[in-house]
Amino acid sequence: MKRLRLLFSTLILGYLSLTLAGENALAVMGNRSQEQSTDKIQYLLAQDSQTTSEQQIIDTINSLTPNQQQQIESIFQDSQPEIDQKTSQLQEALQSLEQSLTPNTPSSTISDAHQQVIAIAQERNQLYFDRLLEIRDILTVEQRSQFNQAIRSLNVPGESESVDIEVLVSSNNIPSLTSTQQQEIASIIQTSQPEIDQKTSELEAALQSLDRSLNPNTPAATLETAHGQVVDTAIERNQLYFNRLLEIRDILTVSQRNQLNEAINSLAAN
Repeated sequence: MKRLRLLFSTLILGYLSLTLAGENALAVMGNRSQEQSTDKIQYLLAQDSQTTSEQQIIDTINSLTPNQQQQIESIFQDSQPEIDQKTSQLQEALQSLEQSLTPNTPSSTISDAHQQVIAIAQERNQLYFDRLLEIRDILTVEQRSQFNQAIRSLNVPGESESVDIEVLVSSNNIPSLTSTQQQEIASIIQTSQPEIDQKTSELEAALQSLDRSLNPNTPAATLETAHGQVVDTAIERNQLYFNRLLEIRDILTVSQRNQLNEAINSLAAN
């Protein structure tokens, strides 16, 4: 099934940041009330499982010495203020993106707001990853094996979140689509899908490479490179999905954008 959202496995982190961008990409077609938008942002940020996941990983390492435990606590204390600041910046960027999601907003404005979310989200993701590497550096080889197994267990996203864009933009959800619009949408999907499929394959390969790099003796620099490839490829794929949504949006009337938004909200409620 063709995916509309950015949904992909994360062998290191939950990548909430990019998921947030994908959730907001779903709404580029129409408008939401400010109250709904704010609630959605707060809900998504509240689902930030990265700190929780890090603690879960650490809890699986049953041979930590008191000195290691103190070092880990210090790493958390030192890194958290910058992460909190980046989270606040991400919230502001998400609010700006939500505010731009009206039927009459130019696509270029929405695209700029989306880019800002992605940039800040990537920066925050890097802070989490750097913290994991710093914790990894104080572990023994045996402890790193436990650490890696716990990281792999975070690979949990499912297919239930995926949605077929052809169904979403069908005449069932947008009854007023003209035959010309239907042909244009079909052409957009057909033209864009090969590049999306190619990028999906590249992302799967990057995730496999990252998985292979997760062994106790792998240098941190190698992990950093593999992680960077995953993030870069995921962002590129996210942009392809987002560009396709904007291209479809451009051929819809204001009324049709609102109809599509209702369909999106209905899916989100299920």
